[in-house]
This record gives sequence, C-alpha cells and structure tokens, in this order.
Amino acid sequence: MKVVPAILATEALLNLVDHKSARGNVRCQTLVSSFAAGLRVPEDGFSVHDVTEISLILSGSFDLESGGEIARLSEGDLVMVPPGEPHFFHVRADTRIFTLTIGDA
Repeated sequence: MKVVPAILATEALLNLVDHKSARGNVRCQTLVSSFAAGLRVPEDGFSVHDVTEISLILSGSFDLESGGEIARLSEGDLVMVPPGEPHFFHVRADTRIFTLTIGDA
C-alpha cells in the first residue's frame, strides 16, 4: 500500500502509474463507488486483485488494511494497492471513492 496525502494527490498520481505489460497491452478501468458508514469491505476476509488499484477518496473516511499496514484515509487522499496484495477497509463516514485499475489486457 502507498498513501499520498491530499495536497500531493494530483502530481503523485502521475508518479504512481508506471505499469509495463509483458505483452504490451494494458487494461484500465475506472469506477466511482459509494459506501455507508459502518461497512467492512469485503464483509469477511480480504480482497485480492490481479491489477494495480489506485483510489482517490472523494469524500468521507475509512481505515484500510493492506500489506500488513493500517492507514486512515479521508477526502483528497490517494492510495495505491499493488496486484496480489490482500486488503480490506472499514468505512468510518459515508464515503465516495474514484478508483482506477491498471493491469495486463
């Protein structure tokens, strides 16, 4: 997990994205999600993806456990979870997140 403070998020996004595909093809997807305070995502266990997951917190706050670390994230923070890293989060306040995933096509 890599967390970037809100003040640095725009510039840091460009530095975090350095994905090189062995096949030369890169798949990108975007998603805006909303989560209610009190939720744990996923409900049980961990989530693991085969893509790099970069999220910008649009509003709210949550605690993310990823790579054996716990971070409290809030509006304006940017976080990157690398492929294969187990993670989950507890929503502290109603939250909206913009997520960009990058992986092999």
